[in-house]
Amino acid sequence: MIGFKAHLEEGPNDPAIFKAIFLAGGPGSGKTFITGRTALHTLGFKNVNSDTAYEKAMTAAGLEMDGETIMSAQGQAIRSKAKNLTQRQMDRYVKGRLGLTIDGTGRDYTKIAKLVTDARSAGYDVAMMYVNTDLETALARNSSRARQLPDDKVEEMWKEVQNNIGKFQRLFKENFIVIDNSDKMDYNKSTMEGFKWATKFAKKKITNPKAKKWIKAAQADKAGYSSTRSSIRSEAADLATNAADGLDFLLKDLKDKLMKEIKRNNFKNSQKVADMIQKTIEKDFKHKGYVRVKDK
Repeated sequence: MIGFKAHLEEGPNDPAIFKAIFLAGGPGSGKTFITGRTALHTLGFKNVNSDTAYEKAMTAAGLEMDGETIMSAQGQAIRSKAKNLTQRQMDRYVKGRLGLTIDGTGRDYTKIAKLVTDARSAGYDVAMMYVNTDLETALARNSSRARQLPDDKVEEMWKEVQNNIGKFQRLFKENFIVIDNSDKMDYNKSTMEGFKWATKFAKKKITNPKAKKWIKAAQADKAGYSSTRSSIRSEAADLATNAADGLDFLLKDLKDKLMKEIKRNNFKNSQKVADMIQKTIEKDFKHKGYVRVKDK
């Protein structure tokens, strides 16, 4: 079991604490593939992706992941529930100030901008990894997927995402990277660039004032915990001293009684005095280490 001290030490020192990476890219761009290849989870980022919950729910409902079913009323209702479930998961991560990767297509710039505002209000520094492909690649990958969309829908979504690139660059500024994951590109080179970029962002000094304030308070709590432990150790030492002093006093009193019996040549009572020592003195740990005398 992780102790309280461990939680205090991990809190302000969690990897990627108060960092959020938004993922954007059209259908077939390979965001999931790139996320895995760039090993964002090893940097401390928790993935927030409604697709995971959606696919599980569709399977549980016995529905196929074809374009027609996905766009049906039932498919969209399940999509809505999956998004709500994912939002609750994200809320837990944010409450813990954990690093986040927030997966989305990037079609709706206004929606992303609002999420960015919310993240910053919660203390997060934000960045975006934009996974790009040419239209030909997007269409080809869509046709080979179990969860397919109609070609005209793929093209429509691809264009919408492309139109937002400039807006995203202005929103995220230096914390923005484009990874070209088209079929003709060297994805090994691209993912290595993505990993280096994400590592730099994760280790970058936090700039959000709200996060700085929270971390300072958490570190103060940690220091207070250490101070309390030192105080407890000091009190324990005092209790041990009090116990020793009390025992010395009681033994001296019994020794005096025993010596009086010996001087009287009354050795019969010597054993009684020894029994008295055993019966009257005990170290009472339940009373914080103090020595006490029994009633008898």
